[in-house]
Amino acid sequence: TPLSALALARLAGDAGIPPGVFQVITGEAPPLAKRLLLHTHVRAFSFTGSTEVGRILLEQSAKTVKKVSLELGGNAPFILFGDAPINAAVAGCMAAKF
Repeated sequence: TPLSALALARLAGDAGIPPGVFQVITGEAPPLAKRLLLHTHVRAFSFTGSTEVGRILLEQSAKTVKKVSLELGGNAPFILFGDAPINAAVAGCMAAKF
């Protein structure tokens, strides 16, 4: 969520990461994304979300040939580490999803 990103930025600052290294930009997504993707100083971007939005972002970024990482069309993905108690982890994931 957007609030998670803002909290992470604050934690980065609290951890001593210099200002400007970790940045969160907030605002209306469509005009903000277009401006960033057309800017020549932005060399790469990553997006996780819908295929429809990913297609739009990829098209906009192609004009300035950016490095792109897309994870599209997922439905509440989770990451489980090797030492996770599988049954409890799956139950927790299912509860969070539904």
